[in-house]
Amino acid sequence: MTDKRVKRVNSLISKISYGDTKALDDLFNEVGGLLNVVARKYLSDKSLSEDIVSKVFVKLVRTSQSFDKEKNGLNWLIKSVKNEALNENVKTGRLITVDENFTLADVVSEESLVDHHAVVKALESLSSRENELIKCVYWEGLTLRETAEKLGMPLSSTHAFLKNTLKKLGKLLKD
Repeated sequence: MTDKRVKRVNSLISKISYGDTKALDDLFNEVGGLLNVVARKYLSDKSLSEDIVSKVFVKLVRTSQSFDKEKNGLNWLIKSVKNEALNENVKTGRLITVDENFTLADVVSEESLVDHHAVVKALESLSSRENELIKCVYWEGLTLRETAEKLGMPLSSTHAFLKNTLKKLGKLLKD
């Protein structure tokens, strides 16, 4: 996740606070898929996962005027989806544990088994370090600076590593 992406999300949240409905659509297009993946990690039901994401977007619209633009809006959305999903499990008595050592292959949607298989194979081809990088950025919603600190790498190296990892992943998926 680049600081640029966080700034874009924050900008869209700001526009939403002024009643810009197009910004809401843009934000959903920007991060809706990622948020669904997060919800699916904690919920076994696809429909319920989509409901949770919708609930978070409704919450966002209601609270967008008090959002601090200096914060990481994407991280807030991810944590909100995670918390809503966990609350749903408590409410319904479902207990879902999440393995801390998962890879992104664990959270891929099963909408298309062919696509699912291709993504799983591509993610399995990445090194554990590359999977950890993607987990930090796209699952935990950490900024590049936070990811660099967590991985013990310089910021510029982390940026280059992410860029190269995404290129590698794209090439694997293209093949």
